[in-house]
Amino acid sequence: MAILCEDLTRQANAGLAIVAAVEPNSRTTLLRRRAARPFVPGHSCMFCQDNADKETFLAEVLEELVEEPEFAKPLERNGLCVRHGQLALQVWKDHAKRDELFAQLKAQVTELSADLREFIRKYDYQYRDEPRGREQDSVPRAIRVFVGPHPCKPRQERKDREDRHHL
Repeated sequence: MAILCEDLTRQANAGLAIVAAVEPNSRTTLLRRRAARPFVPGHSCMFCQDNADKETFLAEVLEELVEEPEFAKPLERNGLCVRHGQLALQVWKDHAKRDELFAQLKAQVTELSADLREFIRKYDYQYRDEPRGREQDSVPRAIRVFVGPHPCKPRQERKDREDRHHL
């Protein structure tokens, strides 16, 4: 699993660089948005399309609010998953904000990749006696970076936990 995740981090870094290099609303971006994607789960499903529209809207709103402390601190602390990071890079128009987000995403994925490599190395029989460090949780962190946090947990349960945290 760690080897697969480590390969995904390499692909994610390459994908982030490609997305960050394209200007929002450029001809390439506009053509790519119109292209049919028949192998994407939920293609032409009204619920999936509604979710995609909401995610795009929220990414655009985040660009406006990213400098507000209540949004900047959690974003800096937790980052975005790769999918939503790429979406934000596609829709954000402010070059400075895009550059900063790209740098943050690249650093997040690069650090994760290094932790995964270290995790894999320490599972080699030659290094099995080395003390474990932060690389121990690199596989679940990789899954969160690629899928997002707790995708199967009901939204209400997360809201209840957040409400208790604020009390």
